[in-house]
Amino acid sequence: MVQKSECRCRLRRSLLRHHAPCRSNWPAPTAVARGCRPRGGHSSHLGWVRRGCVGLRPLPLRGLGRQADQVKDTIRAQVAEHMPDLLLVGLGFNDLGWFVSGPDGTIASMAMLVNEARAANPNMKLALANVPQRTRLGANPDLPVNTDRYNASLATYVRSWNTSRSPVALVDWRGNYACGPDSCPDGYDGLHPNARGEYKIAQAFERTLVNDFGIGSSVPAVPSAIPARPKPVPRNVAVEPGPQGLKVTWGAVFGARGYDVRLRLVGSTEWSQTRVSTNRYDQLSVQGLRWEFQIRTNNGDTDGEKSAWTSPTAPQTANPTAPPGPTGIITRASSTGFDISWDAPGPDAGTIDRYGVIYWDQDTEGAILSSVGIRGRSAHIDGLRPGHHYLIWVTSWNSEGGGVAAPGRPVVIDGGTPSAPSGLQAEALDAASVSLTWKKAAGAAGYRVWVRNLIFGTTFSANDQIISDTSWGVGYLVFGASNYEFCVTAVNGALESGMSNCATPTRP
Repeated sequence: MVQKSECRCRLRRSLLRHHAPCRSNWPAPTAVARGCRPRGGHSSHLGWVRRGCVGLRPLPLRGLGRQADQVKDTIRAQVAEHMPDLLLVGLGFNDLGWFVSGPDGTIASMAMLVNEARAANPNMKLALANVPQRTRLGANPDLPVNTDRYNASLATYVRSWNTSRSPVALVDWRGNYACGPDSCPDGYDGLHPNARGEYKIAQAFERTLVNDFGIGSSVPAVPSAIPARPKPVPRNVAVEPGPQGLKVTWGAVFGARGYDVRLRLVGSTEWSQTRVSTNRYDQLSVQGLRWEFQIRTNNGDTDGEKSAWTSPTAPQTANPTAPPGPTGIITRASSTGFDISWDAPGPDAGTIDRYGVIYWDQDTEGAILSSVGIRGRSAHIDGLRPGHHYLIWVTSWNSEGGGVAAPGRPVVIDGGTPSAPSGLQAEALDAASVSLTWKKAAGAAGYRVWVRNLIFGTTFSANDQIISDTSWGVGYLVFGASNYEFCVTAVNGALESGMSNCATPTRP
């Protein structure tokens, strides 16, 4: 559910201009309304108005990108606890954009949200916003069409959900917010509202409150002149050893939407760049490498919304302060998830407070990393998609934070022992390097490459590296590429196939 604190603040101010402030003996919103300061990043929530008080407060359902699919299961308890009279619901694109559900499924989630809220308060009034468009999302080219489909359905269903006892009205966020697949003048990043966009969202809700619920006498216009968001150069940049190598911090810039971080190894002339939402950046690095950094404020996509860069920091040597990832990681797929166990990483084990199991669906486009904190050295992860391929890691955590993740073998959920790969071919690229290719094996989550030295007649051996693709390059074959033989096996967690056909490269 998406409606930023700035938008809620604009709406609250408008309400207070047209009504007397709340005078009940429960906490009034005046403390939040004072100043209505902008914040970086974004939090997601539902807004509510309680017992005739003119003002808005958020239900405690905040969370980055919270979805209707999530909130529908918790809204009844929140309404029962706070007993609002009016619920304002602004749904972002996450249900539709990240393959959580399609238009029909999202309508079903909203229907359940309405019913669950009414179960706690049968007299609830609800203002439900449609979904704004955004600039094109490469991972989901159908999003614009699905957004329009959902909005058309919502307009129809709002009329059917509306009753005299529990009125439901539509908020036209989409129509009042200038943002679409090709441009987004009301957003600072192709979706999230800039200052004008915050007013536009608040105005859309105000229009519904005035016209459908009789709250307020008129809808204020969006100001013609909106102050630019400040973008000073960050100060007090500090670099010190961190959990994964180095920790970079700086003084938070009031109102900043985020920051850009530039980094490079000492001696390099090329900078790498990334964006962060808070005034901290953690650099993953092996011990002993020396790094330098620059920071700037980033309030939007255009150069005019960014500050100048700070001066490069003094070189700092990486020295991870968190323990390394565990050893001996064993994974086994189940019908709806996987089992995993591991060993403590050695001398640093005494400082470990917990472990983090990280997993990533490779067969759902746009899927993001998921993680679970574990006390102990084993876990069962459930609720995953059968037939999907998941990458898995484990991190060790102590008081300094989480260390560098150690990989476990990937798994195919509800899969057994994979078939052996076939069609292995070995091509010598030069005297000491080889390119290997083979055909995909049914049920494989990954592959291992086995090699033996023909001169010494050694047995086949393989390291723990798991290969995701059906090709691999091998170099530094010091006895000559044609003096080695290669085979491949397929893995699904701890389960492993027999060997493929074996191949020896011909001389280049």
